[in-house]
Parts: sequence; structure tokens; C-alpha cells
Amino acid sequence: MIVDIEKILKEMVKLKKPLSNLLPFFNTEDLVIAGFSATEFKEAGISIEELVYLKFNTSELKEAGLNAIDFKEQGFSLKKVIPLDFEITELKEAGYSITDFKMCEYSAKDLSRAGFSFYEIQEAGYRAKELFKADFSIPQMMKSSFTLEELLEAGYDKERLVENGFDSGEDAKLISKKYNLQFLDLIHLGFSKKKSLEAFPKSLFKFVPEKFMKK
Repeated sequence: MIVDIEKILKEMVKLKKPLSNLLPFFNTEDLVIAGFSATEFKEAGISIEELVYLKFNTSELKEAGLNAIDFKEQGFSLKKVIPLDFEITELKEAGYSITDFKMCEYSAKDLSRAGFSFYEIQEAGYRAKELFKADFSIPQMMKSSFTLEELLEAGYDKERLVENGFDSGEDAKLISKKYNLQFLDLIHLGFSKKKSLEAFPKSLFKFVPEKFMKK
């Protein structure tokens, strides 16, 4: 007489027989095929490692109680874990790196919300425009290697940039050229008279007294 193990086990599933009673007598792979869930296996004392080995999908594993740390420790990539809707802070705490997040196209603002520092995000290769969208301040940006032109292109306010130290003659020249500003415009932005004058060819001011040029 041939015994249909699969049929017997499926009947056990329907009858809601405790999985712990069946484990000593049946192969775990057969029990999975019969329809016992990852949650039932976990409740029966099966380890996380064994659950992963039994090839339950990530959704089933999360339903069974696995957290972000469990997935990371079991070698699941961030890309595979993202659809499970863990909070980004949970994923960071689980040990996924900023490189993992960048490869999965998380924004600088997302990473800031997760708790990564400005330095970590900037070192990961995010551009000035992306950092601007993440609401990083001008003083923070000035600790990086971004140029005045990059910060202006990113969207930072030119007057605030001048206030925070971009106030050299070269800075005045760049801003004057970019925004088609005249001498008085630069003065109103906060440049000194001397630095404002440096933004223009000296020939334009040949009739300006030397004393004024030095102020």
C-alpha cells in the first residue's frame, strides 16, 4: 500500500494540527509543501536560519516575526528587504551601509532622516543639489569642498552665501557674471566696496579716486 504523505500532511494543515507534534515524524520540506506557514514553524521552535533554508519568501519571514536585523544577519540584500516596509531607521540600525542605500536610490534627505551625518552623506557622493534638498545649511556645506558656483546651482541663496563667507573679490566676480549684477547690486548683497570693485575690469573705474577703491 502506497502512503500519500503529501495528502496526509495537507489534511493535518486543514485540521490545524500543531506543527510541533509533526516535526519529529516528517521531513520539514514536506511540511512546507503541505502548507504549514513560516509563523507555524517559528512557533514550533524552528530557528531563523532553518526558516531561511526552507526558502520562505521575505514577506512570509517578516510575518513570522523576523525584523530588519534578522534579515541583515541572514545575508539578505537591502534591495530584497525594501519591499517589506521597514522604517529606514530600522534598516540603518540593522547594519545596512550608506553605500547600500545609495545603490538603492535613496535620496540624501532619506539618509538624513535615517540618522546618517552630513559628512557621511557628502562622502557617499551626493551632489550639492541633493544636499540642498535635504535641507543642509550653508555652514554645513562650507565644511565640504563644494564651490560657490556649485552651491548657487544647487539653490542656495546668494545673499546668505555672502553672509557666510563667500565674500572675496573672485566671489563677487562670479556672482556678478552669473546674475548680471552691477557694482551697487554687489554692495547690497553684502560685498565690501573694494571686493565689489574687483568684480569688474579696472578700466571701468579709472576715474574713481584711489582712496575710494581701497575701501
